[in-house]
Amino acid sequence: MQLAAASLLCSPQLVAAAERPATPRFWTWGLPRGSARTNSQISPLTRIQMQLATPSEAIANITRSIRARLLLTPDIAVTLQGFGMAQGDPQAPQWQTNGTTPLMQAWKDGVSSDSSPAWWITPWYAHGIQACANWMKRFIEAWPLSGPSALPPPSRFFFDTEHWPTVGLSALGVGRTFVAMQQDPRWDTEPIPGFGLPMSTLWDKAGKPPVDPNQTWFAKTNQTWAIWYEGICMTSADAAIDHAAYRLVRAAWPGCACCNYGTSRSFDGVNGRFAVSPGNSWLRYTQRASSDLLSPVCYWANPKNALGVDLAEASLNLAKQVVTAMSKSYGGITPSKIVPWIQLPGVSRKNYGVQEVQTPELTTAMIQMLRGLGVTDFIVWYDSSAGTEADWDSLVNAMSRE
Repeated sequence: MQLAAASLLCSPQLVAAAERPATPRFWTWGLPRGSARTNSQISPLTRIQMQLATPSEAIANITRSIRARLLLTPDIAVTLQGFGMAQGDPQAPQWQTNGTTPLMQAWKDGVSSDSSPAWWITPWYAHGIQACANWMKRFIEAWPLSGPSALPPPSRFFFDTEHWPTVGLSALGVGRTFVAMQQDPRWDTEPIPGFGLPMSTLWDKAGKPPVDPNQTWFAKTNQTWAIWYEGICMTSADAAIDHAAYRLVRAAWPGCACCNYGTSRSFDGVNGRFAVSPGNSWLRYTQRASSDLLSPVCYWANPKNALGVDLAEASLNLAKQVVTAMSKSYGGITPSKIVPWIQLPGVSRKNYGVQEVQTPELTTAMIQMLRGLGVTDFIVWYDSSAGTEADWDSLVNAMSRE
């Protein structure tokens, strides 16, 4: 889908070039090619696939990666892809294949497996936090600060940990799980990360929004509960990573900033500042991240929410709404602490069931719009559908036009 570049790139809503922040940095998912290889604004992520790696194995992989591509600089950004990530179901044949010990270990005790088809999907993380924090402590201790293999301390940790408890994970099971949770001893005792209060108290403070376990989460009778519970789940998810990793990283390397894909977002719900679940515009929930940086995903908008509107235009508008809402939430957040995920030109993938290709025009317009809002750093993601020299050259051209 082509973009009306003239109208978007010259939008009067963008600030004047003289008012824009300093030269931006682009952290890229993989090694740049073409003219991007020598561009000083581009820093490839040191991305490690966890897949049950031990801390020492992960460090060895990072060291080899940095030395092989001659990136021994103070700007090392580590991405532990899949840290603590797993579906959490101990009965699934591949429940732990997506990463190391899962943060979501509610199945260790409490909710019974016969009470709900999604019985392990809860925001109780005590077991998972402890196991993942132990892994992270060993990882930090193994980082070579001296000797022949010494590395400078990392400056960023961009985590990619997904598959969190959310009302959208199961149409029916999450409601049943919430009802089953009320019979669990942790209901009144275990503090929810990010809140410091047990679920019983949080539910009381919310006015006990009702949930019908025999209806889906998007049934009208359950929507008030779903809006509240989604905010609980997403806030607690980022706080769980904070307990398991962020605060350990900050303590070891002061000044090193952390965030996670998907969970590091903050919306206070005031004056329209809220997060919306894709494809369900009624699901307007509030969320507060525990990360140092906020990490919105500025990809395609859901066509379901862009009826009668050019999808590229809708995607730009959505990204602007999200970043603006974040920057104004919770007393104001400096835009330079917002690091959006954008797509490399050439990415071709299904967008909510509709095949879309990221055009150079859309990437250019997205960068210009976000720069106009005060954003200084970007994470550039792509998959196997993109990454040619032409795609990278398009990114460099987009960067030069901001």
